[in-house]
Amino acid sequence: MNVIIYESSSFGGCYEYSKHLLVAYQNSNKFEEAKILLPNTADYCNTGVIKKLINDQKKGKLNFLWRTFINPFILFYYLINQPKSFVLLNDFEQISAPIWTIFYRLFLRKHLFSVFLHDTNRDDYPPSYKYSVFCMKQIMSTVEIAYYHGLLPNKPYYNNSKTKYLKVIHGLYPSFPLDKQLKIDLENWTKNFKIIVSVPGNIRYEKNYKLILNVLADFPEIGLIIAGSASNSSVDINDLIQIARDSGSYNQLKIIDRFLTDQEMAVVISISDWIILYYSASFSAQSGILNQVVVYKRPVLVSDNPNALTQTVKEFNLGRLCKTGDVDSLKEAFREFLVQPNHITDWDAYYKAADWNQQVELTFACLKNR
Repeated sequence: MNVIIYESSSFGGCYEYSKHLLVAYQNSNKFEEAKILLPNTADYCNTGVIKKLINDQKKGKLNFLWRTFINPFILFYYLINQPKSFVLLNDFEQISAPIWTIFYRLFLRKHLFSVFLHDTNRDDYPPSYKYSVFCMKQIMSTVEIAYYHGLLPNKPYYNNSKTKYLKVIHGLYPSFPLDKQLKIDLENWTKNFKIIVSVPGNIRYEKNYKLILNVLADFPEIGLIIAGSASNSSVDINDLIQIARDSGSYNQLKIIDRFLTDQEMAVVISISDWIILYYSASFSAQSGILNQVVVYKRPVLVSDNPNALTQTVKEFNLGRLCKTGDVDSLKEAFREFLVQPNHITDWDAYYKAADWNQQVELTFACLKNR
């Protein structure tokens, strides 16, 4: 059987995930051929890469809606002439699901569909709660396999007998050579502090920057690096700067206001002593950045929320849990960090569990027994 991965993003966590998943399926002898369908602007080049989907780097709601409705049908027309395949929707278009799922169920019966629930809580997606639930019911009635990380919440759209749910550990990302210029730029500043990095990626308010910066002012020995680009137009970097000024932690803060290359990401993680993933309670997904951090064996500080990220850190002892949104708990964690920065972690067990091949083997066993 062939494998076809659908990924409608050309940047970000799902995009990176899909590339490693493709390689894992291609390296397996359990499947005949593995391909991936990507936007025509994707920079990824490899055997089996098909760039047919719509450009996702143009901003604006109209472009988003256009992609949401058209991309599933680009996949639909591509699949019509394909041999029987296992189709993995690593990213999926929730808003337009009531339309495209009809075509997939009625006209593509020879293919087996699956979906990756990187974010298992789909209630908060626009335009409303009821519509989001309705859309997810359509998707889950179409797929035969659903993958998830850590926890699967009790949602009405997951309660069906058709779908097989598979729990998988997020795969590891490789290390990269250090960006020499960024390393030089940061060396003088970082030598004055113990370094905590607010996990690189998108800068979004649900990472609790305000609370972190206010607590940071009480610990002048600690320097904080916030790196990444604003997740959307509502995020203003100047807000973080003003918070740091008001709290007295401005001299302890370094902001790198751009989306980092892999080489720059390697610098920021490698110079850190701890990584902080102190998400608000609304965060329900797994953080792909965790799997870049653990390659460098950096302990993490995470908020104690009922999500896949927290469960993973707890299960494999990858760092320290901290009560969500609690000043005293965060202060206690910072004090512990200064006394014992090298938190004992179980890296070997996690590396084994997070091997990408584990997902391929799990998929093959599930398909074989269906």
